[in-house]
Amino acid sequence: EPTEGIQPSLVDRLAVTLAVIARQDGIGLLLVEQNLDLALGLADRVLVMEKGRIELVVEAAGLADALPALEARLSI
Repeated sequence: EPTEGIQPSLVDRLAVTLAVIARQDGIGLLLVEQNLDLALGLADRVLVMEKGRIELVVEAAGLADALPALEARLSI
C-alpha cells in the first residue's frame, strides 16, 4: 500500500508520479491499495480479493455498478 503512512498532502503527488511513470515507460502497475479514490484514479481494471482469493475482476469504470453484488457476496 504505497500511501500507507504518507502525509495526505503527498498522496496526490505520488499518484501523479505513478501515472507518469506507467505512461512514459508503457508499463502496467500492480497496485495494492485501500484508498479507493486513489486506486480508481490510476486503475484501468480492479481486482477485489478476500482471504487471498480474487472475488471480482471489473473495469474500473464499471466498479460502481458491480458494488451491490460484490457487497452481498462479501458481506460488506
